[in-house]
Amino acid sequence: RQGARRVANDSITGMTLQEAKQILNVTEPHDIETIEKNYKHLFEVNDKAKGGSLYLQSKVYRAKERIDMELQKSEQSGSSEPKEPKT
Repeated sequence: RQGARRVANDSITGMTLQEAKQILNVTEPHDIETIEKNYKHLFEVNDKAKGGSLYLQSKVYRAKERIDMELQKSEQSGSSEPKEPKT
């Protein structure tokens, strides 16, 4: 079930979570502060008006979008399904 969700998310953004983490240079997808900082920097550096690459800028955008999807899914599953302690 979880694998099917990941495949759906991968097909929406066109990249895996692993690829998104590599593009934004993060190891933990829950490190929101680092993700935002790296996203803003990479997005600005690749601005076409500043001589950057639209292709790379779109990859950075899709990477952020993919990580955001993963965070949304984990928040939804965490809040809607109460976790029972293991005994």
